[in-house]
Amino acid sequence: MTVPALRTLRATVDNVNGNGDVTVGVVSDCTATRTACLAAQDGPSGTAAETVRFVNSANTPRDVFIVVDALSANDGFTFTLTATLE
Repeated sequence: MTVPALRTLRATVDNVNGNGDVTVGVVSDCTATRTACLAAQDGPSGTAAETVRFVNSANTPRDVFIVVDALSANDGFTFTLTATLE
């Protein structure tokens, strides 16, 4: 998605079925997520909702990807994603 200049992206992942530990991140490049990570959230509670914020402090829009992941490949969670611009 594109985050306009001087705006904040807020993304919340809600673990609907309570299986596993979800994480959410904002990256600029999906092929290099470790080096392109702009913001991430993985709180201590395994099944709670996670919210991440990315502030685009530049004077130009920025294209980003929201990445939802799990601690384990076997978590089998179902989630909802809500993204808003502030």
